[in-house]
Amino acid sequence: MTAEQRAADYCLREVEVVHLTTDSGEERVRFRSKLVLQYMDSHVQAFPVECILALPALRVSVELIEFKQVTVGDVAKRGLYISNPTIGELSWSARLVARLPSPQTSVASRLSRRRSTRLAPRRPDAATFRLSPEFGVLAPRARQHVSLTFAPASCALYSATLELSGPCLPDPVCVLVTGEGTHDELPHMPGT
Repeated sequence: MTAEQRAADYCLREVEVVHLTTDSGEERVRFRSKLVLQYMDSHVQAFPVECILALPALRVSVELIEFKQVTVGDVAKRGLYISNPTIGELSWSARLVARLPSPQTSVASRLSRRRSTRLAPRRPDAATFRLSPEFGVLAPRARQHVSLTFAPASCALYSATLELSGPCLPDPVCVLVTGEGTHDELPHMPGT
């Protein structure tokens, strides 16, 4: 072992690592140790060292976006807010991943299946849903609106997962998105 390696092993020792959660819900990791310097004359000096690392986080305002029934050919709009509760900027991107909905997707879907025999089988189709924007940078403690549209091409149940990820996030944040295309004339409801 060289003198440099011994010195490096000796410099930082007994590192204390503590996981913290602030009052605002921000997660941090604190590292504490002592930097020990040994001089050529064998004099030893220790300096306290502390580093606090804010862990990246992305929050969503809802875990499910349910478009319910939309007439084939129409377009419905919904949205959600994403937020960055941390003290650092957060790069993010979003994508829609096709998935099959569960048979119990919504009350409206269950009721329509009982009264309608024209409903096509469930099918995944992320292309039926659109989102905007698809990426961005969230400033510290900021939030941003993400818009989703649903334009069913046929009389069917649609489902997708909205995955929000970032280079520093450990796992994607997922939001389930569902909707049903219908040929029935639906009364216009504000906000749909």
